[in-house]
Amino acid sequence: MGVDTLEVLVEGANLTGRPVRVQGRGVSLISATAAGNSRYQYLRVQIAPNAPSQTITIIADGQPGDTALFELRQRGRRQDRIGLDQSDVMYLVMADRFANGDTANDVVNGMRQDTLDRNDPYGRHGGDLAGVRRHVGYLDSLGVTALWLCPVLENDQPRSSYHGYAITDHYRVDPRLGTNDDYRGLSDELHARRMRLVMDVVLNHVGDGHRLYMQPPDAGWFNTWKEYTQTTGRENTNFDPYATEQDKRRFRGGWFDRMMPDLNTSNLHVQRYLIQNTIWWIEEAGIDALRVDTYTYPDQSFMDTWNTEVRRVFPDIFIFGETWVESHASQAYYLQKFPFNPTSRLQSVTDFQTYTAVRDVLTQESGWDTGVGRLYRTIAADYLYASPGSLVTFLDNLDLPRIAGFVNGDVRKLRIGLALLLTLRGIPCITYGTECGFSSTTDHGTIRQDMPGGWPGDAKQFGHTGSDEHKEWSAWLRMLLNFRRKHPAMSSGAMKHVTPENGVYAVARYNSKETVVCIINADDKSRSFSLTRLDEVLKGARRARAIPSGREYLLTDDVQLAPYASMLMVFDAP
Repeated sequence: MGVDTLEVLVEGANLTGRPVRVQGRGVSLISATAAGNSRYQYLRVQIAPNAPSQTITIIADGQPGDTALFELRQRGRRQDRIGLDQSDVMYLVMADRFANGDTANDVVNGMRQDTLDRNDPYGRHGGDLAGVRRHVGYLDSLGVTALWLCPVLENDQPRSSYHGYAITDHYRVDPRLGTNDDYRGLSDELHARRMRLVMDVVLNHVGDGHRLYMQPPDAGWFNTWKEYTQTTGRENTNFDPYATEQDKRRFRGGWFDRMMPDLNTSNLHVQRYLIQNTIWWIEEAGIDALRVDTYTYPDQSFMDTWNTEVRRVFPDIFIFGETWVESHASQAYYLQKFPFNPTSRLQSVTDFQTYTAVRDVLTQESGWDTGVGRLYRTIAADYLYASPGSLVTFLDNLDLPRIAGFVNGDVRKLRIGLALLLTLRGIPCITYGTECGFSSTTDHGTIRQDMPGGWPGDAKQFGHTGSDEHKEWSAWLRMLLNFRRKHPAMSSGAMKHVTPENGVYAVARYNSKETVVCIINADDKSRSFSLTRLDEVLKGARRARAIPSGREYLLTDDVQLAPYASMLMVFDAP
């Protein structure tokens, strides 16, 4: 895999001072280093380019002698395109809340949380990888091209183990979700439909049930404090020229949660462990892209190294970091080619600036600096980014109030939000249940509600609430997503927008064949928009087809828009 040296962590009874040998063709032991904990040694193992697939034997001499087996596999061949670009639409799923395809794994004996209660917002509900795989066809027909799953690795925690962000085994899919084979099978199913799999990676912390936390190899693996100390969340200390070392340490080394010990990512052994694990999963499961949880919290020099090493082996992998920040300057800082952070190697981030701007369009009265005024300023700030089209855009996610709830179910505003999301630059992401009108705004447990029809015995059809209004909304969204998938101008075309006036804003995406125009009126009064403001792109064209209905129009220069209206049109190139 382009990596000829591995660090293998071995555990046994009192390994301090015991000679360790490695047996295998084309495999040699470079060094064996004792860890602080006598139960561990760090082995540096070199693998020759022509080493065959085999099971390596690791032997710890002594009385008695101990052995361990380590599998060396042949690298697979990837036939599909790896990575994401603006032509993609991601769909974010929490497996436990999506569909239950295998009731046999609902409760797994021996795991710390062995209950199932769909009425408990913070309990486990029983969704799994088999359920996700069963509905890949649904996702394909919806028009999404990439599936982003919340972490699926083992979370053997006593409570709230459903969400996946407190990993307790980095090499094992949580058995209540399925097996490693099930994860590979889902990947294969997606690739057969030319869809992509996005893995959610957690580098900042683990669950406190993780073996390496309960029995750490040495004292340097975790950031520890005399008493529980939570991170401040002040990511600005990563670049604040006046920040104290104490504030920097509190942000980077404070724990995200009491149940989530903070990894010391400045520790070389921790770095190797996380880098190797990421590379292993990309190969093992055919991963196409990585989303990195809490990207700003770990040691940033490590994040640069991690990006470099992963992309050295998989140069086409797409990586985006969660940067829940409050300004363009903070958001841009973490990206590669940003002049004030020249060592960064990160391709993309979650675009919280566009999220908050679109949210304000839907909830605020528009003024010079509010509503569409803020959205215009946000998009105009793209000069800060080397590749603004790579930013991941969204209207909500699994930590945020659902967009339908934000606008009190107003379908007019929902259409404005989705029209902007799917027309503006970036790689859009839709959270599962958006098509069903999920509308909770209160807490994580209810925001992450069950997908209707996903459980045996559910009365509803999968993906439908039974409401005629939601069926109409779902059908419109489906048509819009599929239009975008078939029309490159809408996703990857060049972009122009106009300065807003009276709550009206317009953006055009265009290529040599066609121009897609999105016009919104975020005002409570009827407004007009002159198409002459876009004639730099339209070249006087006035014959258009409505998106997604396909109905043809011959437009005049002035287009009339009802309150809270959105218009999507496609014009053939002149």
